[in-house]
Amino acid sequence: MDLNSPASRVCKKPTYSAWFLCVLLILASLVDWLFPSNQENIAGRIIPHILRCTILLFLFVTCIACHSAKRPFRSAIIKCAALFAVMFLMHFIARADLNYILVLTFAKHVYWILGLVVFYQMALENVITLKHISVIASLSILLIGIHSIREWFITGTLYRNGDAYLILWFLPLVFLTRKLKISSILLVTVAIFAIVFTMKRGAIIAMLSSMAVFVAVSVRISPKEAKKYLLLFCLVILICSVIFIWRWEDTVLRWQGRHEDDTLVFLTSGRSGYYSVVLRGWLEGDIFEKTFGAGFYAVGDLLRKKTLHNHGPYMYAHSDWVEILFDYGLVGTALFVCFHMSIISLVTKAFQHRHMFAPALAMGYTVFLLASIYSGTIMFHQTIFFSLLLGYSEAKITSDLLQKIGRLK
Repeated sequence: MDLNSPASRVCKKPTYSAWFLCVLLILASLVDWLFPSNQENIAGRIIPHILRCTILLFLFVTCIACHSAKRPFRSAIIKCAALFAVMFLMHFIARADLNYILVLTFAKHVYWILGLVVFYQMALENVITLKHISVIASLSILLIGIHSIREWFITGTLYRNGDAYLILWFLPLVFLTRKLKISSILLVTVAIFAIVFTMKRGAIIAMLSSMAVFVAVSVRISPKEAKKYLLLFCLVILICSVIFIWRWEDTVLRWQGRHEDDTLVFLTSGRSGYYSVVLRGWLEGDIFEKTFGAGFYAVGDLLRKKTLHNHGPYMYAHSDWVEILFDYGLVGTALFVCFHMSIISLVTKAFQHRHMFAPALAMGYTVFLLASIYSGTIMFHQTIFFSLLLGYSEAKITSDLLQKIGRLK
């Protein structure tokens, strides 16, 4: 590569660009509790929107420059993600009723994809390192986690749903960047308390499942460390049990739901009702809509028409698979399957070669898989932190394996 090329100057020389991105990502993780979401006053969240617009612009410029430097689209994961971005763009342009809300929604769709490409490229160029990732994960967990726990002690109110998945995305990054030390145990403990205090069922299930996967994979990769991780997992189970028993009424209230007729009246989130409405809408569509979808963010329009709930402008199916099937049809669903398969292939490769990133990557993918089934990932800005894990891990795993093959030859 020509070190004097524009791409090299953007991607390789100014390592301060990685620290600049770190600052932006930390601010992005904090901005939602500094400026709480208000569905009735979207314009009132102008500061979070400006911040994420700045990050998006930075990622876009870096993506263009890095593409000319190393051709990151040779990666199967990057190819699938890029095709998703193209599909989102085509459906977005096809909408005749574009407005501010739809523009924001589209930005969220491409936000994590651009992040994936840029993190992959910056890792290849050694611009972003484990030190940067450690700073992002550690500071974000401490600040958000302590704030959430403090809010609970002040107000006594659980159900701070917005923080749960955000904190959960940082846990694999913590395990990616350090061995099990006092500092990492402290970070994990803060994260666990903060997540459990939200009483968000999906996040708690994903947390426990992903940590179990992490321990299981660690047994093959590093048996000595796996014993320590097993003890940590037992500590997590203990923390969860203590909080659940301590707030038993809240726990029962949160985990029980009720359904009245077909009107989506629920004590909790009403997922089954959403799924029923959206899947019925897909089945009632014509062949073209079944194949290519009803259009960008058509699920939101459908739910506002068919249900009695109105959670503001951002209504979604609470499942990526259901959302994609309705919005982008069988074609979009097949592409999403390919994306998951490409990630599974990377996790399997790392596992087979006993790569040190395999446990954390498997943990992160478990969260991504479960969240995509019963929550949502493709239209949430927090997914960019999974992109950080995935992009960095793929770059390093691929490079390490290529070097290993070269030495064997």
